[in-house]
Amino acid sequence: MKLPSMEDSAMELSVSNLYGFQKGQGRACLSTTYIWRRGTIPIWWGAELKITAAEAEIYVSDHDPYKGSARYYQRLSNRYDKRNIDIVGTNQKRIPLVPIVCINLLRNGEGKSESILVQHFEESMNHVRSTGELPNTRVHFINYDWHASIKLKGEQRTIEGPWYLLKAPTISIGISEGDYLPSRQRMKDCQGEVIYNDDLVGAFCIRPHQNGVIRFNCADSLDRTNAASYFGALQVFTEQCRRLGISLDSDLAIGYQSANNYGGYILPPYHQDEKSGLML
Repeated sequence: MKLPSMEDSAMELSVSNLYGFQKGQGRACLSTTYIWRRGTIPIWWGAELKITAAEAEIYVSDHDPYKGSARYYQRLSNRYDKRNIDIVGTNQKRIPLVPIVCINLLRNGEGKSESILVQHFEESMNHVRSTGELPNTRVHFINYDWHASIKLKGEQRTIEGPWYLLKAPTISIGISEGDYLPSRQRMKDCQGEVIYNDDLVGAFCIRPHQNGVIRFNCADSLDRTNAASYFGALQVFTEQCRRLGISLDSDLAIGYQSANNYGGYILPPYHQDEKSGLML
């Protein structure tokens, strides 16, 4: 079963892009963080391997298959709710809801073994909404059959597809920004959340905070999830670098000056697709 008694799905991971940049000895270290999640479907289900079958037989529990699902999303909402953080002196607007975006990469065609999971995933979402236990959370469900898209459109357009769907929610969820200040005496100047660590002399000043999370899943949280989450996070990576003043300008990388130079470190050039704008 994929939703144990702790209301967490099997193979569930929290993954983050964390980048920092220090502009000079003794100065604050700027940092940005973006978090997403990956895992299997948070309902009670399983798979059974049979010698006579080419694929594992997938089954969903006959008894209360969505038990604990609402608590699972509530736990995510509590964890990624920046509204619970009391931040003084910032201009962040009050966010009314916590978005949780689930992008489902399972095969959903007629006769596909995973289609039963897609059906129950959608039904579990309806069940979660009907409980009324998530008044401050917006759970958004997106079906994206990765394998079917590969066959129909090819790899390039399949890679582009999730970003067209996820661009708006990704911008809405945002990223966390902050500084590591080498002296705690400077904390009085922090306009954000202050985080101390006994192992460090200084402290972290975080502002603003990511609000909500995007969650990727396939059946086993492996190949399809790897590909989709990587290319989704890569687009956020470019924005993180921009905010840190790290240039991805390909002209700069080969020795030319650009008007977009922030005076920071120059990374090796990426290819930007002219049609989609995606960094590849």
